Amino acid sequence: MILVVASDSSVSHTVGEITAIVALAAAAIWLGLRARSSRADRDRRARTTDAIAALVCLVLLVGGVVRFVDHHSSSGPFDTAQGRQMHAGFLAGCQQGTTGVIDCDCMWDHLTSAPPYDTPEGLLTLAGPVTNLIRTHSTSGLPPQYIEAATSCLGG
Repeated sequence: MILVVASDSSVSHTVGEITAIVALAAAAIWLGLRARSSRADRDRRARTTDAIAALVCLVLLVGGVVRFVDHHSSSGPFDTAQGRQMHAGFLAGCQQGTTGVIDCDCMWDHLTSAPPYDTPEGLLTLAGPVTNLIRTHSTSGLPPQYIEAATSCLGG
């Protein structure tokens, strides 16, 4: 169930990105056509303003398309079978262990955003300290990054 929720939010995000790109393209086309209009009731200043607005939309459109393509074509260290399995296992264990007190997706994002936990191999180094935490209920062996991520993601 956790993966379905994560997948749904990812799909929603992608739909939002595509909608923004389509809206920018439509605005750029509409403004461009208005700027080229030679109707008598449109003065030169209005056409110039429309042309500038169309160019701004085009710049934003190009930036959005580049970001979208880059984001959806890049493969990170967790975009492997092992990485996806680790992500699913992390979320399942986090949800079970924290019973909703911590936003587990947030914690995953915090932990995997910087070394040493930004690779599957690095994240595996947390297995010992987390196992110790579960066994002893003591945070003394946890790395500061783990405690910071958990604190930042309270209230999930």
